[in-house]
Amino acid sequence: MSITSPLLQNDHEVNVEQEKDQDEEILDEETQANDASQRKHDIRDVTEAKAYIRIYAGKGIKVITHIFYLSALITLANEAAGCDTDDDDDDECNKTVYGLKPSSITPMLHVFSSLFSCIFMPVGGALIDFTSHRRLIGICTAYGVVLISFILIGTTEDTWFYMMMIFVIYNLLEEIQNLTIFSYLPDVGTKLNDQAMASFTSRASMCQYGLMIFFVILITGVGIKAEFGDADLSRFACGLGGIIMSCFFYSWFSMPIVPQLHRIPPGQNLLVAGFYQNWRTFKGIFNLYTYGLNLFLVASCFATPAAKMILGVFIIILKEDLNMEGTEIGIFFLFTLLFAIPGAKVASYVSNKFNPIISLQIVCVMYIVVASIGVLIFDRPEVKGLAYIYGILIGIMIGWFYPTTNLIFSLAIPKGQESELTGFYIYSCSILDWVPPLIFAAINESGGGKKAGMMGVLCFFAPAVIALQCMIPWEDVRLSAKDRSKMIPVYEDD
Repeated sequence: MSITSPLLQNDHEVNVEQEKDQDEEILDEETQANDASQRKHDIRDVTEAKAYIRIYAGKGIKVITHIFYLSALITLANEAAGCDTDDDDDDECNKTVYGLKPSSITPMLHVFSSLFSCIFMPVGGALIDFTSHRRLIGICTAYGVVLISFILIGTTEDTWFYMMMIFVIYNLLEEIQNLTIFSYLPDVGTKLNDQAMASFTSRASMCQYGLMIFFVILITGVGIKAEFGDADLSRFACGLGGIIMSCFFYSWFSMPIVPQLHRIPPGQNLLVAGFYQNWRTFKGIFNLYTYGLNLFLVASCFATPAAKMILGVFIIILKEDLNMEGTEIGIFFLFTLLFAIPGAKVASYVSNKFNPIISLQIVCVMYIVVASIGVLIFDRPEVKGLAYIYGILIGIMIGWFYPTTNLIFSLAIPKGQESELTGFYIYSCSILDWVPPLIFAAINESGGGKKAGMMGVLCFFAPAVIALQCMIPWEDVRLSAKDRSKMIPVYEDD
């Protein structure tokens, strides 16, 4: 998981075409006609669709508690190092805690958390694909997140270092829950007709947006009224967030039990089967879709971690350079959430005006320009007011970036392997999550400071833009996606 978590990944708004393709692939024309007549017209008639919406909405609460927790962690790290966070002096505090500057604590937490997730996510994927325990995995990871959210209430000036270790597990459980819930999407798509599926994807996104906005307003409002400090605000957010998540995650018990999808290959076990499957998928995509889907996944490997880390760096800047309190950061993210919605509209307009590949290139360049200007402007508390305007720009870019990447994937994926390639896509977007925070921390610790560290993170967009530029024309990408996956015969031969 990233420092910001995937804040507003509107996965649902861009999966409609993928689900349509799946329905067209599974059956021949005659059988498909019968199947289409049996698909539901109303979301209320499909139990797992209703449960999916509630679970997806609840996941948004974890994102917000994540942000408030990291804000408190930066404050506690500064206090432990002996840095005066109320000092208006422009000089950066160079004192250390546990051998690191306070501004490097959360990036290094992200490094270890991401590496931990990269190692264990394939194991979680194997449990989903090679066993019949998909629903049980969802229940266990969901309530593991809830339990740790309650444990994080105990984060104080004496315990914050040990709580970071628990936070690593917190993020891992959330990543595996993401894999599990998204694995139900193809099943939902086969039970809803196209019109109902479009309504389903929109409703899921809007429910998550609405709940996140409500939660931010509630936590920030109570924090202002009660005059909570950062640590108290984090504890309140974790406690109340845990209660709300437990209610929404109860819908996991409404999800169906799914039979085992694949058999474990001979000579393997659950610990290695997931890694082998990912490696085989990578080889197939690299060899058979070299200049299409392959280059897009390369771009995602670089651009997605950089986009996540930019918001993480801004949390550090808001805390250390602008001296923002936790409640003020809550207001900043309220603006970000609100303007991610028009950002998604911008993504749709630009993608239709040109094509999704060009749209993604534009937003990557915008990230570089906007973030570069931001680190130069926000260096003192006097410009704090401008930060809220900047939150609007960040929100627009988030609302533009994530739907566009998911749109490209959903329209570039070949028929017949939608389910397993969706898991591979999620993993590929996370596999390099640890690199941008490591770059930032290395530059920051060497004396370059946060501004130079941000520039190092922004360089991660360069390989993404180059990979997108080298892709075959979008029309050719779409043509290759309309055919049956070329990897299926290869796997059958294996």
